[in-house]
Amino acid sequence: KVVNVGKALERVQGPTRVEIEKVRSRARLNSRSRVLEMQRARYDSMQRQGGTVDGGLLVPPKAGIPAPLTPNDPFNTGMTKGQPQTVETPAEQPAVPAQPTEATPPAPAPAEDPFGAPATPTTPPADDPFGTGNK
Repeated sequence: KVVNVGKALERVQGPTRVEIEKVRSRARLNSRSRVLEMQRARYDSMQRQGGTVDGGLLVPPKAGIPAPLTPNDPFNTGMTKGQPQTVETPAEQPAVPAQPTEATPPAPAPAEDPFGAPATPTTPPADDPFGTGNK
């Protein structure tokens, strides 16, 4: 379980707090020196085994240099920049004559108005100041 000591000691003040902080500082330094000792021991043991050490990890020897990758550029046309290239234009083909179609007469206009007469505006009731029509 991790305890936030700084948060727990927020209300401790005065010389008591100074003593507690000195002890905490020494404990942090001791802990860090133990971690560094363990890392140094691991490093030395790897050196004795003959491996190369890189960041505390044993690095295996390289098998060989891989072959260079082939370029995969779909926009590379082999043409150097700035040099124009002639483009062959296809021979013009004769236009196909339009086939005659049957002429359809336009639909007759309706005799009556499809939308009907406009709606008559409603008058708001006299006792409703907002004119919503609700009572």
